[in-house]
Parts: sequence; structure tokens; C-alpha cells
Amino acid sequence: MDLVREPGNGMQNSQAEEKPWDRRPGESAKAYRAFALYRDKQADRTFEFVAGVLECSGTNIRRWAKRWDWIGRVRAYDIHSDRIELDALSRDRLAMKKRMARQGIDMQAAAADGLSELLRLIKRKKRPLRLSASDIARLAEVGGKLERYARGEDDESYGTFEIRVHIDDPLPDNAEDLAAAKDAVHASLRER
Repeated sequence: MDLVREPGNGMQNSQAEEKPWDRRPGESAKAYRAFALYRDKQADRTFEFVAGVLECSGTNIRRWAKRWDWIGRVRAYDIHSDRIELDALSRDRLAMKKRMARQGIDMQAAAADGLSELLRLIKRKKRPLRLSASDIARLAEVGGKLERYARGEDDESYGTFEIRVHIDDPLPDNAEDLAAAKDAVHASLRER
């Protein structure tokens, strides 16, 4: 069984899954260090940069690069790194969508509680204490949009709606109008 000394990693079984960017059998420590500098520089990779850091000739760096296939190894490393980054991004997006859906549901629950409170206050002929009617309507709208977006239903084919609520202390001669309005609100809520 061949063992290859990996810089900073001790001994590694060469029969284990080797990556193209790992140190190759026969590659000197100095040549591998030069490759690692080149690999880790990413977008600004140049042989001249490596030669400058290691204070050796550009000819020697180019010879190592050709002999040890730096271009192919770096390409494989970049593809691997991109996959890891894309996987992490995908996981982050999924977590964000789940979080947004929960928040949308919470916002809708708060709006429903606010609406229930508003209806109780209307029955008692008092003004809302915590949420205004426009606050409740905005929570319901934003919560619904957030939940639909998080579930992938972000088109606007659901149409729009507007809730207008005006609450004033009723004048004594408007008691019948208030009762009719309350009945209409209750009827529309039952239809849902």
C-alpha cells in the first residue's frame, strides 16, 4: 500500500479516493506548494504570481504546470468548489423559503387575530386597541403574498382585493346602518 505525505494532513492512503487537485505521487513538496498557490488564487491565477511568491523562475513554474497538469487539476477543483457552493446556496434558499412560509402563516394568524379583535370591538362599539383595520388588511395581504411566494405560487393570478373598514362611534340615528354593516361583515366571513 502506497502512502503519500499530504502537506498539513499527515499520511494518507493513496488508494483512497484521490482528487485531481490532491498531491500526486512523485510530485515534490515544492511543486505541490506552487500548485496550491496557483489553485487557491482563483480568478487571478497566473504563473508569474506563483513565481513571485516562491521567488523562483517563471520557466520552472511553467514546467511544473505542464508536467503536473495544473490547468486540468484547477479546472476540476473549480468545478468541485462551484458544486459545493451551489449545493449550499440551494440549501440556504430552501431554508429561506421554509422560513418565509412560516412567517407568512404567522403574519396571517396575527391578521386573523386582529380581525377577530376588531369584530369584537365593533360589536362592543369600541375602537381597536392594538391593530388598526389597515394594519390588519396589510398583514393579511403581505402574509398571503409571502406564503404564496414561498410555496412557488408567486404569480399574481389570484387577483387583488381591497378591504375598507371605517369605524366611528355611530350616531344615534345610524344604529340601523351599523347593524346592517355588521351583518354584512359576518355574512361575507361565513362565505369564506
